[in-house]
Amino acid sequence: MSNSYFRLIVLVGISGAGKSTVAEYLAQKTSWPIVSRDTIRAAMFPTCSFTNSEKQAAFEALLQSVSVSSKILDGCIIDGMSFSRVGELERVLELFPQSEELRASVKVFQLVVPIEIAKERAQLDWETGRHVAPFRDASFVENMSRRMRGFPEFVRQLSGEMAVHEIGNAILKDIGWLD
Repeated sequence: MSNSYFRLIVLVGISGAGKSTVAEYLAQKTSWPIVSRDTIRAAMFPTCSFTNSEKQAAFEALLQSVSVSSKILDGCIIDGMSFSRVGELERVLELFPQSEELRASVKVFQLVVPIEIAKERAQLDWETGRHVAPFRDASFVENMSRRMRGFPEFVRQLSGEMAVHEIGNAILKDIGWLD
C-alpha cells in the first residue's frame, strides 16, 4: 500500500514506564507495525550478549526499517528502547527532515512514572520472562534512571500511571487519528 501521509510514533522513557504495553495498544488500534530495537536485536543475535555492538547494529536496523516503512506504510510505532542517550532520538528525527514533499509527522511521547513503579513493573517482567532482555530488572531500571537524558520541549509527557487505553487514546488524538 502506498501512503499519502506517514505517521511515526516514538515512545521514550525508562524501562518499566509502559512503552511496550502502550505500543501494543496503539498497534491494535491502527494496524501499524511496532518497530522494536529489542525484538530486532533478539532476531539478529539469538544468543545475544547485550553488548554495545549488538545494540548499535539493532539500532541501525531499526532506523532502516522505519525509513523503508515510511515509503510503504501509513505509520509505525518505535518501541524497545528508552532513548536515554543524547543522539539516539536525534538519529530517528534525521530520517524525516522538515519538508513539504515528505508529508510525514513524527510525534514523540515520553511515558513518565515514579521510579518505584517502573522498578516494580520491570522486576515483574523479569520474573515472568515477559521481556526479551534478561537483565531488565529493578536494579537495571535504577541505573537507567540515573543516566536518563532530558528531552526537548516538543516531546509530550504523559503519565505512565494512567490506564493504557487513556494513554493510547491521548496519543491517537494528538496525531489526528481520533477526534
